[in-house]
Amino acid sequence: MKKASIGIAVAAAVLLLAQFAITGTDASARRGKELFRDQCAMCHRLDAKGMCMAPSLIGVTERMSVKEIAAHARKIADEMMCARSIKTLTDKDFADIAAYLRTLKPSSPDPME
Repeated sequence: MKKASIGIAVAAAVLLLAQFAITGTDASARRGKELFRDQCAMCHRLDAKGMCMAPSLIGVTERMSVKEIAAHARKIADEMMCARSIKTLTDKDFADIAAYLRTLKPSSPDPME
């Protein structure tokens, strides 16, 4: 009986931790969507499919790490006057933007709406 109670307690703890992990990821993606809208969408479009010289960012998180994405974006900010505001983004901001971009699929509607 005591072993069963311990097992149930462990299972409940695992489920609770999993719920926090999912909620944290969702919150990060929601924050990332806002940051993307405010800082990136002007060039990359609201759907992140890109336009003109700004490429699509759909799938970028499969090709680049968050650190690489941030470094590339900061380099662009140094070179292009219209992208100067990118310099205000923190590493956490880039992680949240990447969390949002991970939710986008090539031909699907925005899952965060």
